[in-house]
Amino acid sequence: MRKLISGVILGSMMLITTCFGAGFSDVVENHWAKAAIDEMVERKIVSGYTDNTFRPKREISNIEMIIILSRTLGLQNDSEKAEEYLEQYTNTLSKYTTTYKKEVAYLLGKGVLNESDLDGLIGGTNANTPLKRVKMAVLLTKLFKQYDAVKDKTFVILPFDDNTEIESTMKPFVEFVYNEKIMQGMNGNVFSPDTAVTRAQAAVMVVSILPKVDELYKEEISEEVVESVYEGKIVNFNKAQKYITISVDGNNEIFEYDSNTIIYLNDIKGNDTVFKVGAKAKIQMLDADVVRIDIIREDIKEEDDDKDEEKDNDAKIAEDI
Repeated sequence: MRKLISGVILGSMMLITTCFGAGFSDVVENHWAKAAIDEMVERKIVSGYTDNTFRPKREISNIEMIIILSRTLGLQNDSEKAEEYLEQYTNTLSKYTTTYKKEVAYLLGKGVLNESDLDGLIGGTNANTPLKRVKMAVLLTKLFKQYDAVKDKTFVILPFDDNTEIESTMKPFVEFVYNEKIMQGMNGNVFSPDTAVTRAQAAVMVVSILPKVDELYKEEISEEVVESVYEGKIVNFNKAQKYITISVDGNNEIFEYDSNTIIYLNDIKGNDTVFKVGAKAKIQMLDADVVRIDIIREDIKEEDDDKDEEKDNDAKIAEDI
């Protein structure tokens, strides 16, 4: 249950905060994708292997990318909607053998995938086939809800020396992800459309689009249905026990939340890893349940385009995206 707990209980509760770090043995401190990998793991979008490795150079399969994209859109915190989509697409998915039908159904429900996409992605042995870069471009365009706007473009400008190796029907999608600075090409000024995407590359691509994706799929809560709003600064929090304490008009109030609570950091969807003592918090409640938590942190600022471009260039020196 998500509820407000009386501040009187504060003294009797253990106030513990935790920190998180991936610490994979094969992702050294100066690895070109370490920051992205850490963020993906922290958001529980990807995880490492039991031998404490991430295997960043391993090729990612179609179904693995579907799982990543579904988690990027919030599958793990949207269990009710996930079950609804799974029921809705039960008949459609009945002919496929993948065990990740919930993830596929979630992307169908969100409009990222169409039923016509399924044979190519999860039909037969395709689920375990490495995802090619050109197909990644299409998936990311769909994720951005730009497929229909892009697919029929006839005039496409690409800077790559291997343009002739990119199918004409695929060029609009490659142009889109290039212009969005998601996929900038490989060494030698080539796009390399048939090269498989690695786990590290997928992590960097997904992290680079998180702010825009969060905004595109932002869940709004009508102010008409919110019964109570509390605002104040975070005094403490416990992610294991799922509660957050804020100071409201001089009183410490404790709020319990759960996986259904929507959490935003500076208007970008996140999770409870964004909590920080001293940050501003706005708690919205309905029927004694915490339905949304907005965190405002001035220590996290959006970088300008020039800095983003510098990061892209630095990353490309070490590895291709």
